[in-house]
Amino acid sequence: MFIAFIILGAVLIFISIFVIKRDKKSFRIIVLLLGISLILSFGMVYFAILTPFGRGFLDFSYRVAGNYVLYRNSAEQVFVAPEGNWTGENMMIPPRIVEIGWDQKFVLAKQVPVEEESGSDKDGSVDSLFAGGPRYWILDAEVPRVYGPLTEKEFNSLRISLTVHPSVPFEDVYYWRK
Repeated sequence: MFIAFIILGAVLIFISIFVIKRDKKSFRIIVLLLGISLILSFGMVYFAILTPFGRGFLDFSYRVAGNYVLYRNSAEQVFVAPEGNWTGENMMIPPRIVEIGWDQKFVLAKQVPVEEESGSDKDGSVDSLFAGGPRYWILDAEVPRVYGPLTEKEFNSLRISLTVHPSVPFEDVYYWRK
């Protein structure tokens, strides 16, 4: 449907430029403006109404360990969850993940506060979960089990005790985007 209106607009523009005789200048201008307005108006409808219901241009997902996937649904909604349908009961690492690393068994994630969650609590104190900086998570994809939120010190200690290989890199979530 959208393509049909683009083609109709293009045809009207073509007619106004090449077909209508020079002595009908006012009619030519009206047809030209009609063609341009058709293309622009339906283009705006497409981007304003249809795009929010589908995947955005910057949204992506990719498989990490096991059947887990990193999902980026918006700048603030970057999280790890099982592939397919998931619920709050499934093992997942909540938003907002900024760095991730994984091997065949473990997923490692660095999390910062989601923008609407950051800042001050109702009593004016600093958000207690992120007061000491970012939080870290370890997901054992084989069990499955999630450890977190952890401080950096707790994360490094748990990483050693779970025998997560030290070569598992931490990279920005956009680094792995295909």
